[in-house]
Amino acid sequence: MADLRTTDTRQRIVEYAVEFVGENDFHLLSLRTAAKTVGIAPSAVYKHFKSKDDLLDAALQEVSRQFETEAIQSVAQLSPKEHREIIAKLGKMIVSWAGIKPHAVAFLFFSPRALAEYRQQNFFSNTEEPFLRYMSQEVSGLKHDYHLTEESDLLFTKLWSFIFGYAQLIVNGALTYDEAVVDSMIDDIVKNGGVNDAK
Repeated sequence: MADLRTTDTRQRIVEYAVEFVGENDFHLLSLRTAAKTVGIAPSAVYKHFKSKDDLLDAALQEVSRQFETEAIQSVAQLSPKEHREIIAKLGKMIVSWAGIKPHAVAFLFFSPRALAEYRQQNFFSNTEEPFLRYMSQEVSGLKHDYHLTEESDLLFTKLWSFIFGYAQLIVNGALTYDEAVVDSMIDDIVKNGGVNDAK
């Protein structure tokens, strides 16, 4: 049987890390500060996490779960089969998040672990991050709905590149948010995604 004190301490460290990366550059996370914040000796952190990267991985899983929950709630009124509408809603939400939660978004999508997820072979079937898995399922649904011949990985890359490029321009004040731009880009990606004659 697991020691509940150990589990509780580990969870408190993860919660601290999640709060930290939501408000700061994730590179600045410190195991020593995490230990001090939760009230344990710095050496005791290593009982729960082998390294800072290990803690960041645990925090990434939690942040990803939180984003997935928020995403699912935001599209709850849509039919599960409305993949194009779900992707549009999620794209708009990510752009909004980037303005409201820039550090959390940077951590979730651009931390070393997140980047490693993108680089792996068979990303769509292998990703362990809950939010990325959810998005990849929607892209696969979009591909199926429109009989697109383009590979799912390429469709995902196009959508991701647009969403984050647009979000970055808004965060930096170069553009103001216009949700019609998101709809237009998704429609262009679908239009240019290759259509199977069977449609």
